Parts: sequence; structure tokens; C-alpha cells
Amino acid sequence: MSLELHVVLLSLISELAAFTGLGLVAWWGEVIPGWVPILGGRSVPMRAAVGVGALGAAVLTVLWAWVAVHLALGQRIDGSPQSGSAPLNLSNRRGVLAVAAYAPLVLWGPPLAAATAAYHKRRR
Repeated sequence: MSLELHVVLLSLISELAAFTGLGLVAWWGEVIPGWVPILGGRSVPMRAAVGVGALGAAVLTVLWAWVAVHLALGQRIDGSPQSGSAPLNLSNRRGVLAVAAYAPLVLWGPPLAAATAAYHKRRR
């Protein structure tokens, strides 16, 4: 599989994951829209939505916390030491831009957990 296809597939998977998170707070997260073939108009199974949301929140929280700790310690993601300059070198613009771009990802899991809990409470 080519690199370009991998990038497209990873982008689609990321967008679908974000879209399912939005479903926890939107009306169509409770009732499947009528235009969806076969399933349209049916209720979204609460256990399935809460299970996927909780699993996603746990994975995102652990993943991005792990990445942040490893990068802050100057290690590669696999735990081996960095060679050359540290990735979070804040003495140059590229380092500051990298931190600004990726820091919000650390905050993705907890709000997803809160949205999942609110969805469960609302649907219960």
C-alpha cells in the first residue's frame, strides 16, 4: 500500500473518530437520521455508544499522556534516547510551533470521557 493511501486512510479514520465524538452531543447520536439506508429512524444503542466513547476516551488519554511524557523526557516514542537535538527545544520557533500544535491532543481524552458520561446520564 502506498504512503499516500496510508495518509488518506488515517485521515478518514481520524475524521470518523471525531465524528463519533460529536454524536455524543448531537441529536443524531440518539436516533439514526432517516436518510441512512436500512437503519434510518432507529434508536442508537446506548451501550454501544457509551462503550465506544469510553474506550476512545481511555485510549486517547493514555496514548497522548504517554507521548507527552516521552517527548518531555527527550525520548523517542519507543523509549530510546533522542539523538541530536531534543524534539521539544523551545529555544527556536519550530519547537514552540510543535508544542503549540500537539499540546491540545493531551486534552482530547478527558472531554470525550465527560461527553460520554453526559450521554449516558441523558439516555439512562
